[in-house]
Amino acid sequence: MANGRRNSRRRATCSWRRAVAVTAAGVLALGRRGAVADVCVLSSGKTDVTIGEETSVCLVVNGLGWEVDADLTFYSQVLILPDADEFSRFSVKGSWNASRVIEDDPILTTFGTEVGVHVESMGKYSFQKAFRLREEEKTFPLHTAIISVDEGEVTGISWDDGCHFCGSSQCEDNTYDYTGQLIGGEGNGQDCYWPDSDCLQDGVEDQVSALCQLTVYVVWTGTDSKGNFFTSFAKRLSMYAGETVEGLISDAGDTYEDTIVPAVG
Repeated sequence: MANGRRNSRRRATCSWRRAVAVTAAGVLALGRRGAVADVCVLSSGKTDVTIGEETSVCLVVNGLGWEVDADLTFYSQVLILPDADEFSRFSVKGSWNASRVIEDDPILTTFGTEVGVHVESMGKYSFQKAFRLREEEKTFPLHTAIISVDEGEVTGISWDDGCHFCGSSQCEDNTYDYTGQLIGGEGNGQDCYWPDSDCLQDGVEDQVSALCQLTVYVVWTGTDSKGNFFTSFAKRLSMYAGETVEGLISDAGDTYEDTIVPAVG
């Protein structure tokens, strides 16, 4: 099972935001790489996963090549606390900006023109997916993370195959290590992209299609701390196609919406 690993921890300035349409709250943080605090680590110290009980999943956005590029210092973390085995999603409002000028786009000016995203849970890390490749004018907005668990211990995080709802011409390799290099192998598949021109709503100035906002779904596989098998794995998007995907997306158990904070200072 594929699993990425960061070599350094980072400091975050935290603010609390209410998650939309759910009772849990999400933690949104923006910080610089190289210090110690991390909102993705639960203060309770809990590390085991039990079906139906609260667990932590963290979405991290930063420049794809942050590990080797000293200019890519900023990252953003969004922490959610879903019940384990709930088919859940992160929906990051404001992650795609209608501006045609890079200097006016807070995401591109904060994280660079190659924007990546990965998922963390209980000390395990996925590899990265590209979200925006500005110079290629491509957006990869939709991803499904698969959290593998063995007797309640998270053992790794991989990615679902993401090319079941676009044509072959818009399906590309899209899994990266932390130096920004493409990687392959099981659990590190391809994704659909939308041309940036398709992200702007026709005839409506400065309006962005909802399809282009960053959305990450989360499912679990394996066994929990009581030996019970997770079932949300069967809802991963690669099990469906076409119009069925649209209905499944709308039926996601929890929707967490937040806005990536632009860099300051």
